[in-house]
Amino acid sequence: MKIKLLLLATAIFLFGCKNKSVKTETQDIDYGSYFNERYDYKVDCPLFLIPQGESESEDGQAFVSEDGKSRMLVYRTFKALTGCNPTIEAAFDEDMQTSRNVIEKQQFSNYYFIKGELDENTLYKTYTILENDEYFVIYFEYPKDDEDLFESISQYVYESFKVGAGVGYIEHNEFVMFLEEFLNDCFWDVNFNSLLKNNDHRLAKYIDPQMDIRRYYNPGSVAYLYSRDDNFGFEDFNDFDTKANSGGKFSIKELSYEAMPCELDFNQQKGSIEIYFWSVGSFPYIVVDTETFEMQEVTLPYPDAEKIAVYLPDYYKDNVNVRAFYFVNTPSGWKIAFVDDSLCSA
Repeated sequence: MKIKLLLLATAIFLFGCKNKSVKTETQDIDYGSYFNERYDYKVDCPLFLIPQGESESEDGQAFVSEDGKSRMLVYRTFKALTGCNPTIEAAFDEDMQTSRNVIEKQQFSNYYFIKGELDENTLYKTYTILENDEYFVIYFEYPKDDEDLFESISQYVYESFKVGAGVGYIEHNEFVMFLEEFLNDCFWDVNFNSLLKNNDHRLAKYIDPQMDIRRYYNPGSVAYLYSRDDNFGFEDFNDFDTKANSGGKFSIKELSYEAMPCELDFNQQKGSIEIYFWSVGSFPYIVVDTETFEMQEVTLPYPDAEKIAVYLPDYYKDNVNVRAFYFVNTPSGWKIAFVDDSLCSA
């Protein structure tokens, strides 16, 4: 196999700077992230499986345990040599015909898995995923004695799989990993307005005490910047109940152009919600004189720090609007500085 990007057992490069530790029913497992540049997908992998280097076609890679008894393969696969890809139902039926000693199987709307016996001592489990009209495979092979462990691992790895991580993923790998953690803690399955208003403890580690967090909001035709002392400009009619739901599947993309936030599409398609980010040089200006509309730049304690805007869906009833979160790379790491709820207003 040709090694395009050197990957050591410690997974320093493609696995990023920050590893995740996940407790299974049997033990703690440390994970890193593998990013495939050619087909723009990302997946987590347990660090005890050693990366073997990308294949010559650069469609994926194998990860093998030190004793060689366990392995994981992830790759983009062609289901049709000519014409269109088969449906998920047809692909499942075809794979079932060639799978050995199947003991468990299940098909869903955009993926299926097949589990079986290779021999009396070894099991395999294959996830086949249809995303953006492309098929991807995550394959596991392991001793029967480790079945419970790999049931937890395989489920976690499948749920981590994302297509469309973006060409900037490697460059902004640390930020993307931070953003995933932030979204899982403070955005998905919660109401962010409620967290902010109630000074929820989940937000604490994402806020820099020297900078705090402020909110752009336009109660009229002009957007103002509100602080904690102003209750962030919240009013009784603001939404404190609706919870954002990704269904466990979302992708993070770096925009390759200056964004027009109101033109971004946050509708969930093929099981994945797209989140967008863009490096910015400054923050939105604020009006300091409503008569002359004089504008003023917003400053922070870290004027030279890297700044990134993240565009997120704002769900309310049947509507999907857009809001921006601004993050700053402080001496203590990435922190949230502003929430912009003034976008796309009439």
